[in-house]
Amino acid sequence: MKKENRKKYLTTTGILIIINLLLINIYISFGYYYENASLSLIKATVGNMYLEEYDYVLLVYLENMDSTGNGNGKYRLGDEIPTLGYNYSGYKCQNNSTLIYDEETKTTSVTIEKKEVCSVYFDVIGSMDLSVQIMLEDNPGSNTYTISERIPAYGYKYSYYECANDGTLEYNSELHTVKLSSSTKEHCSIYFTQESSDIKVNLYVEETYQMGDYIERISIPSNINYVLNETKSVCINNNNERTDTDITYEDGYINIESSEIISCSIYLDKENE
Repeated sequence: MKKENRKKYLTTTGILIIINLLLINIYISFGYYYENASLSLIKATVGNMYLEEYDYVLLVYLENMDSTGNGNGKYRLGDEIPTLGYNYSGYKCQNNSTLIYDEETKTTSVTIEKKEVCSVYFDVIGSMDLSVQIMLEDNPGSNTYTISERIPAYGYKYSYYECANDGTLEYNSELHTVKLSSSTKEHCSIYFTQESSDIKVNLYVEETYQMGDYIERISIPSNINYVLNETKSVCINNNNERTDTDITYEDGYINIESSEIISCSIYLDKENE
């Protein structure tokens, strides 16, 4: 090939390569931002700390209760769509996407063409005769509490409860359930004190007995008995080294004994029913 022709050939080849790279980049960008998502929030991650990490973030806001169990018009950020005690009241998306809420399945669906953050709002049902509010201690020994949507799986212990009209509350730690008895309209708060802040726990719960199909959860599902999978459950330190940590699951609580900052992946298997 002559020098002049070789130069033209290299120039043409270079232009074609650049065009192909541009086309590939456009295709990838479009696929990255287009999503038609229908999800159950219990399996999703929500919260402001994830806004930069995900293309779509769903924030759930729940109306606070006053001392009588009625809504006070103020909202807090929750971590899942409530199944009882609240009515869906609307949504707002930062980039004007359309969100659909399914009352029957308690799920949302949304179609997005670029990064999006949507907020859904739920109001307290004021006509409830009985209501229970879960309170978690902010820091060990602080004696200050924050409202939670669920009973924690780790790092807290049941402390006490208070009821507005002398109702009786029973807490089952093994099944993570609360039973409220009252002859009148009643609103109670159940308090849990924090134990440790140096251990991070990632919880995985078996969905089907002896199938090994684990789903990451924030809390332990109610009305089901579980046993610790000692083989799968492990802890690592800040150097990413596996530690010889004593892990037990007793009375519905995960107990981890450690003198250093560690991160643990805990697996719970369903007990034979």
